[in-house]
Amino acid sequence: MKTFFNKLYINWYNGKPLSKFGLKYIDPNVIKYVFEPYWISGKGDLQGVVMNYNPGRGGDIQERHNIKYTGDYVIDIINNPNFKKTDDWHLNLRAKPILDALGCDGSIECIEIFWGHTPTVKNGLIKHVKDNPNAIFKSFYFAAEESKKVKNIKLNSVVLMKMSKRGLIEILKLANIKYKEVKNTQYASDNVGAWYEIMIDSIPDVKFVTIWNAKRDGSKQRSSFPPTFLEIFNKI
Repeated sequence: MKTFFNKLYINWYNGKPLSKFGLKYIDPNVIKYVFEPYWISGKGDLQGVVMNYNPGRGGDIQERHNIKYTGDYVIDIINNPNFKKTDDWHLNLRAKPILDALGCDGSIECIEIFWGHTPTVKNGLIKHVKDNPNAIFKSFYFAAEESKKVKNIKLNSVVLMKMSKRGLIEILKLANIKYKEVKNTQYASDNVGAWYEIMIDSIPDVKFVTIWNAKRDGSKQRSSFPPTFLEIFNKI
């Protein structure tokens, strides 16, 4: 799957059409910015996999004409990131809470459902999900396969997700991804933090657990885990 992303990057960098990847609709503003299919935060053994909706609004440093491509693959951009703001975001809002909950060092892999930047979830991401279901499924499959490489028992074959239950279900339905509910919505002691567990029919050996802040609207679910993340983590 990383080979798939490598080829996608090379085509993007060289300004070639992306239709060969089965993509029916890609907004021109998405093509403008470097793709972020996944991001490795921390160092050492892989200790967890977490999925996000997609990257938010892109910045000047992420525009194609500002990217210095010197390696064999454009994927070097992610393996050796120069985007300090993006790197800090993944480290502080995804990797650190998970590693702290596990009580260990290591790395966390953040995987985007859709790898292109869009300003909003509702008006940006959803259109791409609807028109590119195969690409969306590949992201879920990629996350599932990566989760099998996790070195601890707690999160091996488990994909954490930072999005609301409503947002997750909408994406699964639009992408025609069949799933089974493992555990209905559960709430933390503050009735703010919530989580929901599913398994995807065609990926039966991996559990997906979405965690969100029940007091926030969908546009803010891209940000940090709820304050009761540790309580939720210990219950999944």
